[in-house]
Amino acid sequence: MVMLRWFGVEELVDIIVCGDDPGSKPKPHPHNAILICRVLQVEPENAVMVGDTLADLGMARAAGLGAAVGVLSGVGGLDHLESHADILIPHVGSLLPIFLGNED
Repeated sequence: MVMLRWFGVEELVDIIVCGDDPGSKPKPHPHNAILICRVLQVEPENAVMVGDTLADLGMARAAGLGAAVGVLSGVGGLDHLESHADILIPHVGSLLPIFLGNED
C-alpha cells in the first residue's frame, strides 16, 4: 500500500491479493484472479490482467479473463510475452489511454 500511496493511486485500488496471503495460490493458478472478480462482483470475461511475466498472463488465461496485457518494462521481454498477450504495452503508463479509448 505504501507504493500505491506514494504514486497517489491508493484510492483507485479496491482489493490486493498477494501470493503469500492465507488461502492464496501461486500464479498461474486462476484462484486469485477468480477471487478478485468474485469480491468485486465482476464477471471474469469483463476483467483484464496486466502483468510482466508468463505466470501473470497464464493466470489470465486460466481464469478466463477478458484480456491479458503484457507490460514490457518489467521482468518479461517481447520474446517471452508476445505470443501470450492480447495487447503489449511498453510500460504501465500506457494503460490509461487504452482504457479511455484515446490511444495514439
